[in-house]
Amino acid sequence: MFKLNRSQHPNPRGREHVCVFRIGHFGDTVVALPAIHRIAGRHPGAQVTLITNAPSKDSFVTAWDVLRHTGIFDGVLFYDTTRPRQLLGLALACLRLQPAHLYYLSPPRSATQFRRDKVFFRVVCGFRSITGLDARPPHELRDAAGELFVLPRECDRLLRVVDASGAPPTLPYLTPPPAAESKAKALLQPVAGRLLVALGPGSKMPAKKWFLDRYLAVARRIVETSPNAAIVVFGGGEDRAEGDQLVQAIGADRALNLAGATNIIESAAALARCAFYVGNDTGTMHLAAVMGLRCVAVFTSRENRDSWAPWGDAHTILRRELACSGCMLERCEVERMRCLDLISVNDVWAAVEPYLNAAWVGAADRRPATLRGIDR
Repeated sequence: MFKLNRSQHPNPRGREHVCVFRIGHFGDTVVALPAIHRIAGRHPGAQVTLITNAPSKDSFVTAWDVLRHTGIFDGVLFYDTTRPRQLLGLALACLRLQPAHLYYLSPPRSATQFRRDKVFFRVVCGFRSITGLDARPPHELRDAAGELFVLPRECDRLLRVVDASGAPPTLPYLTPPPAAESKAKALLQPVAGRLLVALGPGSKMPAKKWFLDRYLAVARRIVETSPNAAIVVFGGGEDRAEGDQLVQAIGADRALNLAGATNIIESAAALARCAFYVGNDTGTMHLAAVMGLRCVAVFTSRENRDSWAPWGDAHTILRRELACSGCMLERCEVERMRCLDLISVNDVWAAVEPYLNAAWVGAADRRPATLRGIDR
């Protein structure tokens, strides 16, 4: 299946054509934004096509849902290994479009998946030049002694795949259009004029969710410590009920629930009006980071340490290492999420308080670089 965004096909004469392969869901896509902006910088004026997984019936956000808002891509081709006819259609589309180069920005893949992709893109699709297929992205979690590997952050790894030299692209990595800005401003009207703290208490994966009562305790400390601060809850529709509980407990004058109320680009516009982010390791956390927010992130230890840390260097990651770290469980029933249980309200508050103080200093001094959460 091929969808055009703004350009015609076949490739206009004389215009370079580049394809970018990136599959996964919301967080997988957002961490790739620095690398994708680097690709756009390397190929100014090129026709750029995204190759990504096809939309599914679940509520997961696809790469195209995010990347179509960048203005970088002219179209999308969908990649589905469970449907041979669709793979054939993808190969024929690549051959017809005659792209000059493929950037293979795959998330971690098994050896079998990696070998399959090499054959498919080099032989079946006929790409003459490929960046990123020289070495398989890391997949194994542990070394021969059973110790967890220390892996690079996924956002850094992808940037090095594209080009190891040069300064990172400039934040933010999504530019909301006027309609999204207007909707975000309207939705935030109940807390307009306050210093806004983004809260992400949800996750589609139960093993990643810190406890709601602890988020409530942190949120209460924020509004009690800073009389003009307000909490804005972000997340998907599945997080709506918990967001309502937080608002009810704190008060509608000091808290607002946007979970499920915005699409991706509207969420980006609303996050850009916040001072910083507090929450779980989710796509919302990554979106906050690429919009320029500092993050206080509560991490499970189910994966390798810091491999999915948010983009940027000014974040605080809270994580506890245990013998069972690296379990990759989506539900932790035997240990009852002990790695998260060991992170206390005081731990999170100790990380939040400096960010809260810094945000108020910025607001008091009226410095544009640090002024966020004030209606503008």
